[in-house]
Amino acid sequence: MGQKSLFGTDGFRGEYTEKAGSVLLNSETLYGLTQALIQYASQYKVMVVGRDSRPSGSILAKAVVQAGVDAGIEVWDLGVIPTPATFKIAGQFKALAVMITASHNPYTDNGWKAAISGDKITNEEAGNISNIYWQNLDKTITKNGSGTVVEKPELADWYITQVVQSIEQEFGIKPLKDKVFVVDGANGATMKFTPEILRELGAVVHEFACDGAGNINENCGAANLEGVKDYLKSHLEITADPNFVGAIANDGDGDRMMGVGFDGNLMSEITGNHVLYALAQGQPGIVGTLYTNTGLVEALRARGIQFEQCKNGDTAVTAGLVARQAKGDNWTRGGEFTGHHVDTNWLSSGDGVRMAAWFASYVAKSGKTFSDIYRNLALWPEAKVAVRIDPNAPKIEENEQIQAKISEIKDQLGDSGRVVVRTSGTEPVVRIWGEAKAGAADIGNIVKELSIAIEKA
Repeated sequence: MGQKSLFGTDGFRGEYTEKAGSVLLNSETLYGLTQALIQYASQYKVMVVGRDSRPSGSILAKAVVQAGVDAGIEVWDLGVIPTPATFKIAGQFKALAVMITASHNPYTDNGWKAAISGDKITNEEAGNISNIYWQNLDKTITKNGSGTVVEKPELADWYITQVVQSIEQEFGIKPLKDKVFVVDGANGATMKFTPEILRELGAVVHEFACDGAGNINENCGAANLEGVKDYLKSHLEITADPNFVGAIANDGDGDRMMGVGFDGNLMSEITGNHVLYALAQGQPGIVGTLYTNTGLVEALRARGIQFEQCKNGDTAVTAGLVARQAKGDNWTRGGEFTGHHVDTNWLSSGDGVRMAAWFASYVAKSGKTFSDIYRNLALWPEAKVAVRIDPNAPKIEENEQIQAKISEIKDQLGDSGRVVVRTSGTEPVVRIWGEAKAGAADIGNIVKELSIAIEKA
């Protein structure tokens, strides 16, 4: 049919609706995408299905499960579970995986992510699956109907055990013994996982947005740290504890992790840059995206660690690592400043739950706190903003006036700074990000002026 791919940067997402329509985020579309996945990878006879805590998740899960039954395969219903757990389980049992989630998007959205034997589908695979989806709209698909559905709640415990064992193999038994953390579960898929894992590793855990009382990602989670910051400010008895290390935040589906340090004087955000610096220790080189802070790159090179830049998205990070490994380079780690981090020795896509346990253990075993980690890495000042746009508007990359403005700013900054402007692949927004060497330019004002120009355009 020559239709464009349904997929953005990470899966298919949109605002959930009960309306019919082949390009809407509804049961009909997710059923069709799941059918296409099963046809594309027809050698697999088992599919695992997970979802996050969104209200629409259970409705959409029924459609995904039914697609598996109609295709005649065995479907394992995992219930509410993080994306990385779903993919890890699929890898262990050589199965297909569908995760129903919109990650860090608002609770009104939902989405569809897929993996084949534990590996998130590549851009090429996503394009092939999308083509099959469109072709099927012109066909009458025979429904086998002989598939079965099996509930597998015990696999959540299997994943937790795997994470704990992997951390203790690297850092020793109970590496977090008596250390104090706050966990922000984003009222999402990780709220019962990350706290339990940290406790099994010996930590004292205080929970924020882990009871499901609020909406997923609303004033909480890795993409909105203001909620957990306010929690820390209002619970000084926690931060005053000499064993307090910091606050850990996952996003709604658990494929990313961020943090907050607080020592009574300084509230500091632990971004993907800080985590990537920790992950790089002992590695010959790492892969990061075009958003990786130049201060981090300078710090890595000062330690003799190579850095390779790739496009946005943890799929691109994985592709970069795999390409290095194909050349014989022992590069296994990389990530994004937004908190997606990959360790191919564990999983080929981001696992914010295991990363929370890994980073907490790394910091605790070094005798430091998150505030120490923040102070020890001199990043270039950054600024970012998201400008909401009409979903049907032309991409900003096609606006000559704005592109001329961007070129003017780049000339002004020279080697002392950068700006990146792109239309999001997951939401109807234009994302503006910039950095500038300390004292070279006011990157905050530059980004603000650019956002105003885009709003007017």
